[in-house]
Amino acid sequence: MNDAAFQRYFGHSTDLICLVGADGRFQDLNPAFTRMLGQPKSELLPHALVDFVHPEDRAETLAKLSLTADQDTGVDLRNRCRDSDESWLWLEWNMMSVTSGTLCVGHDITKYTRIEEELKTAQEELLRAEKLAVLGQLAGSVAHEMRNPLGVIGNSVYYLTEAETNLANDSRECLQDIRREVATANRIVGELLDFARSPTSEPEVVGCPELIEDAIAMLELPADINVNKDTCDSCVVEADRGQLSRVLRNLMLNAIQAMDGKGTLTVSCRSEGERVVFSVADTGPGIPKEERKKIFEPLVSTKARGIGLGLPLSRQYAELNGGTLSVDSAHGQGAVFLLSLPLRQSEPNP
Repeated sequence: MNDAAFQRYFGHSTDLICLVGADGRFQDLNPAFTRMLGQPKSELLPHALVDFVHPEDRAETLAKLSLTADQDTGVDLRNRCRDSDESWLWLEWNMMSVTSGTLCVGHDITKYTRIEEELKTAQEELLRAEKLAVLGQLAGSVAHEMRNPLGVIGNSVYYLTEAETNLANDSRECLQDIRREVATANRIVGELLDFARSPTSEPEVVGCPELIEDAIAMLELPADINVNKDTCDSCVVEADRGQLSRVLRNLMLNAIQAMDGKGTLTVSCRSEGERVVFSVADTGPGIPKEERKKIFEPLVSTKARGIGLGLPLSRQYAELNGGTLSVDSAHGQGAVFLLSLPLRQSEPNP
């Protein structure tokens, strides 16, 4: 393409075209690019291309600009750039080295990126629906098949423990191990059934400190776990006591397991306007960002043991009682799970 033809293309193309110098600053921009950025060329020339790139994409953009000097062919890049409306557009670039710098030709692919995201979301929802369908089919039969032998084992352990007074300490410890594992298996069977059959709630008026105490009573706390409690004694909710106690118990159990049995578990509740917020915090390693997006999905587990139903079922219980369940975590700084519920307003004394 000769210079005259290139100048016609540069001036009339709907593609976004810019020439970037070795210092990363604009040397020239075509009208389509200046229209997208919403500023005249004279104001844009002192800037660098990355000044208009999304912060998360700047490092890759700079790396690709540097790479063009060592490439005989073009370098491709996807990034987000700010437009005149201060929104982010997805652009697909082809960058190539020329005598005076790097020539960048970009296409707006925002619409297609949104379609890709919608398709990905639809695929994830379809996969989730398939998981739930399989879970529903298996839950009933598994529960009935498992509960009978578990019941026999549990009753036998109870009989041996109570009837055989001369059992050696080692034998008693083994029986306690069996009893604990049977309880774990029964809990998993219960989670399968509850999640598959969409339980309903039976609300009652209950104080928030009572819910916390109920949950702690269901736990076997390791000796190296310190528990800090900060409760709002006047906070009252109207909800299913058993379900919420199980939610808090699940959150505390996850926190203990995340700390590998050693650390500080902090449980609190506080009123925030017309809501009461329970907080369960640990001093464990935290949850990576990519895992936080999935932990409330069924059959997804970050632990060596478990089938990934504790948190999904906990969120289901929270929503059944008009609440929400969320997580806040920074990698390496522990995790905080927040259970928010409607606060029951105190009735005036007669």
